[in-house]
Amino acid sequence: MLKKLIRDNKGVNLILRNVLKASALIIRPLGKLTSFYRVYGIINLNICGINFKIYSESDDHIANELFYNQGYERSEFQLLKKLIGRGKYFIDVGANTGIFSIWAAKSNPKLKVFSFEPHPSNFNRLVKNISINKLTNIEMFPWALGEKISRIEFTIPADFSISATASANERFTKNFHQIDYTNVSVPQTTIDEVFLQTPIQSSDVIKIDVEYYELEVLKGAKSTLLNKRPLIIVEILQFENLVIQFPSMQGEINKNHASEIFDFLAALNYYCYSIEGNGLKYVDSILHEQGRNFLFAPEKMPLPYYSFDNLWSD
Repeated sequence: MLKKLIRDNKGVNLILRNVLKASALIIRPLGKLTSFYRVYGIINLNICGINFKIYSESDDHIANELFYNQGYERSEFQLLKKLIGRGKYFIDVGANTGIFSIWAAKSNPKLKVFSFEPHPSNFNRLVKNISINKLTNIEMFPWALGEKISRIEFTIPADFSISATASANERFTKNFHQIDYTNVSVPQTTIDEVFLQTPIQSSDVIKIDVEYYELEVLKGAKSTLLNKRPLIIVEILQFENLVIQFPSMQGEINKNHASEIFDFLAALNYYCYSIEGNGLKYVDSILHEQGRNFLFAPEKMPLPYYSFDNLWSD
């Protein structure tokens, strides 16, 4: 209780979080305290040289990791910095509280960003975060994206707290954290429907992170992928890795999830690249890959590996 009172006082949090951040750079073991002393209020982040603000009520663990320089998705930000300078559109499916959307919009003010987030509390935080950054090049939608237009049940924490693991895949979410959950009815549409008239090109990016619902999103984007050929960054969680960490998922979720995504995109003539620490590695099979984030490109690049510095250097 005392920790919460100290942590959730905006003024005290501002002072102590900066002290802890600076101290952890010098005394590495102090880094472990960052997960306990979460950030509260408006925080300033700098990722790959881009400054922006995020609001947290000690409840946004992604903002927490980024503030304390814990390395969250560092490679994905490096890759995106190369990609979004080439395109006109960035589609963020599963935008959560808006960190990637806001960072992309700040990185390239000429970019048009579309953010989709069906969890009501996440969406409200997304709206707030875009507002405090005074951005006008982001369009927000409180919708799920999937294979067809419908209403679906979306699983979120029972207390409606923000969550990075809320999903349209109920069995995945309920076996992730041992907390109480509830379902809310949300509208679902498809990428094909939303972007039918949008002149998306092969230099534009669709980022998909929807907690074991990625294949359904891709099925609803088949026409877009066939005809417009955008780049796709997708989180693909390997079944065997999940069940080691969460044994209760055994028998509850699709064990062929990763290979089905890979095969679906391969059938559309997309090529898979694992997003490594400092670059991209071509993979001809996704099975047993240890990473979780992949780039799918409509053209195969000549070399099997590219550093981010050398990627599309022209």
